[in-house]
Amino acid sequence: MALAGCTSAQTHEPPKYDGGFDTQVEPNVDGTKDAGAGGQGGKPAALGPAVRTQALKVTRGEDEWPQFARSAANISLAEARVPVAPVLAWQIKLPGQVAYATPVLGDHKIFVSMYGFGVGAFSSKTGAMVWNNRTLKAGKYGTPAYAGGRVFVAAGFSSDKVSTIAALDGETGEEAWRATEASSGALKVQGDALYASEYDGVFALDLATGKTRWKSNLGCASDPAIVNGVLYCAGKGSLFAYKALTGELLWQKPTGVALHVSAPAIAGEAVYFVGEDGLYAHALSSGNLLWKAEFSPSNFSLNGGTWIETSPAVAYGRVYVVGAQQVQAFSAQTGKPVWSANNGRGGSSVAVADGVVIANGSFMLDADTGEELWKAPEDLQMVGSPVVVDGFFYVNTFDRLVAWTGLIPGVPID
Repeated sequence: MALAGCTSAQTHEPPKYDGGFDTQVEPNVDGTKDAGAGGQGGKPAALGPAVRTQALKVTRGEDEWPQFARSAANISLAEARVPVAPVLAWQIKLPGQVAYATPVLGDHKIFVSMYGFGVGAFSSKTGAMVWNNRTLKAGKYGTPAYAGGRVFVAAGFSSDKVSTIAALDGETGEEAWRATEASSGALKVQGDALYASEYDGVFALDLATGKTRWKSNLGCASDPAIVNGVLYCAGKGSLFAYKALTGELLWQKPTGVALHVSAPAIAGEAVYFVGEDGLYAHALSSGNLLWKAEFSPSNFSLNGGTWIETSPAVAYGRVYVVGAQQVQAFSAQTGKPVWSANNGRGGSSVAVADGVVIANGSFMLDADTGEELWKAPEDLQMVGSPVVVDGFFYVNTFDRLVAWTGLIPGVPID
């Protein structure tokens, strides 16, 4: 059903998508792939230069971004084609505020947690509302996850004012189950389990029933990352590794970082995370420090803190982080700075696809050099973390959801 006020705006500068590229309009429902580079704990798939699709005969790419940072490994990399010179496909005004959560996309629908207005599902093609469950009182920080036809959300219920996690039917928004655990972070799905952290603990739920499988209170402030049956999270000055199946602690290593906020990302044999004063890489097997890279002094948080809150993306042998004023790229092997680019504003975590870094949903940068490839008009510059699928990317402000598309090199126009 449609909701009043959720119509595509007509007062914008860029041209609108006319539906001419049928390869983008009909997403592939058969070709969904898993985590991409390092998503299963192997070496990054692309260690050489980032190559765009202009000179390649490419196949259709991924059509889902089902959880924060796309995969359980949190690397924010999509095997998808990014349009050149994007144009506006649609934009809508949301019925509620999106505070610090990121939308996710599955089965051609975008799922958004709206502070005070529950959870909404919107068509990824048109922006039309599919459903809005207002029984849920979504929090400010919880990013949902989508798997197996259900969307999983961190929320409170208006009926009993209990903060919890719930599973909703992806087609109707009807509640399937609610759990006894609660989370204010991003929900992560791997296999048949859902993982989340809450202040100083981390836990696993059965994906089908919501029953708690295990819980640890040792201390995890960050969202978890899961690869090869091991869950990694950070908090209270330590990095933790647990058996994802049982919650058994494998190791705990001091990091020297008092406050962990951003989610760790896993690629190759390393786990990367942002600390108070820089970017850290630790060995997956032991937790030992591999290297530390310092940020530019101008790149610290805008909110009065001394740390960067965004999470790293990993692709093409590099680690990408956005801060208050810049996007910075570092060597994934050594931590050596590769490039920095002024993005002119503080923002959210970047996404990477097709040799391009998408920052704040408003800038496209060459992943090799940091050169600016595209910039959105000022009235359409966003602040949310991008959601990237084949031929499209989506981003939000506090009250709007915007879709961009455009020409994919090598794809004929009808």
